[in-house]
Amino acid sequence: MSRELRSSKPRFKLTSLSKKKRFLFVIGFTCPFPGAGWWRLFNFAKWFRRMGHKCYVLSSFSPRSINCPKVLKEKGIYIYNVLPSIMLNNPFFMILNNILAFIVSIPFFLLTKPDVVIISIPPVNQFFSTFILSRCMRCKLVIAYRDEFEDYLAMRTEKWSFFYRFLKEFLTYFYRKATIVVSVTPAVAKGLVKRGIYNVKVIHDGVCLLYTSDAADEL
Repeated sequence: MSRELRSSKPRFKLTSLSKKKRFLFVIGFTCPFPGAGWWRLFNFAKWFRRMGHKCYVLSSFSPRSINCPKVLKEKGIYIYNVLPSIMLNNPFFMILNNILAFIVSIPFFLLTKPDVVIISIPPVNQFFSTFILSRCMRCKLVIAYRDEFEDYLAMRTEKWSFFYRFLKEFLTYFYRKATIVVSVTPAVAKGLVKRGIYNVKVIHDGVCLLYTSDAADEL
């Protein structure tokens, strides 16, 4: 391994986030939901809000959850379930979901003008649209990477396994371009480093992004 993994070591430093910023959290599920992906992101959002930053959650709805509240408020944080998504393991729907997310996200990005965008992966139904808009608006992009879902999809969907193997290599390029890729466990982080992704930081569940490693210096 040519570079050392930058893992979590608590460091109490708030200077880099002394200026009030806007944080946009993007997740490909209808929120809130009783899952680790939501609670991890929501804990980050609650912490940043306590520090005086503005936080928004941009999430999705599917045909099954089409009647869900499109705008709601949790702990002072507004959640917008406005990204249409069809949750099927199929490359055509993944592309369609990203196109729809791009169209819907444009006015949202223009109105909120985020300084930092934090996207939870998987799924990647909104990833490419979020990446493009973040680069266009010069936002810092943080990828909250929960697991190596690409390998799981390649094994689970035999018909499209070739596509998901290609997708893993394709996504590696974009992960390298992110400001930070945040992993839950050292094992997942080491897997990312093996793919040549060195902007990785390990932040365990329940640990604040501000107090972990030198992540705050890059936001």
